[in-house]
Amino acid sequence: MTFAAKDLAASSDFFSAMRLCAREMTAMFSENPRQASIFASQQRWLMAQAGFALHYDRDPADPSSGLYAGRFVAQAVAHGIASRNTAAAFVQEMLAYRFVHYSDNPPDRRMRPLEPTETACQAVWKWLNAHLVILDELDGGSRAGRLPYGDPCLRGFSRASPRASLRTMRCEIPERHSIFSPGPIPEAW
Repeated sequence: MTFAAKDLAASSDFFSAMRLCAREMTAMFSENPRQASIFASQQRWLMAQAGFALHYDRDPADPSSGLYAGRFVAQAVAHGIASRNTAAAFVQEMLAYRFVHYSDNPPDRRMRPLEPTETACQAVWKWLNAHLVILDELDGGSRAGRLPYGDPCLRGFSRASPRASLRTMRCEIPERHSIFSPGPIPEAW
């Protein structure tokens, strides 16, 4: 189902769903502030998604594919997400906070592929689930119920994450619509 920005801005269901998501994000922050900082800005979120996309898009037959610090920095710069220094600092931060680690089975000693930790996968699963709940609230769907909790680094999550990430990075937004533009205040508020 497609939602127009104007329809969302006028929908009291949208604001109710956004409040629910805000509560989920606040709970994530209370639980682990460092982890929640990954979602603190669009730039950081896009860098995290770029990292997941590179990791899950790895081709076992091609040892140079996957998540490497150099490839990550190149992708972040190529898609206009961050400067080379910002992207490199993000990788170092993710290593320091143990949201990624070097692979135990590198293809050779010169290559050091990175992998997201289970903690990072769980955080992205929670983020994705909160947003699926918003969509479900708007149209009565059951997307969130179909996203299995447990090991999100496998199954459908690993297929959906890179596709969504790459589409988001390549997306050009033709019109920006402010949900805070003057207009009637929904009764739910």
